[in-house]
Amino acid sequence: MREAVRLKDTGYKKGFPDVFVYEPRGGHHGLAIELKRDKGGRVSPSQKEWKEALEARGYRATIAKGYEEAKRVLEEYLAA
Repeated sequence: MREAVRLKDTGYKKGFPDVFVYEPRGGHHGLAIELKRDKGGRVSPSQKEWKEALEARGYRATIAKGYEEAKRVLEEYLAA
């Protein structure tokens, strides 16, 4: 509970992606990645809302299952 209060005090918003790259590439304003485990990771409603809202504003937003997928998405984005 203390961690949630600390995050809220620093401006953290529930469901905001775990990784956010503030670098425009390939026609996008930036890249947002929500990280999930390879198996069993579930996307919350607030995470889905953030993904949709960011995409509507011209960001590339994705959900990556596992390290390898997150690495691939990041490398592809930065190569554009």
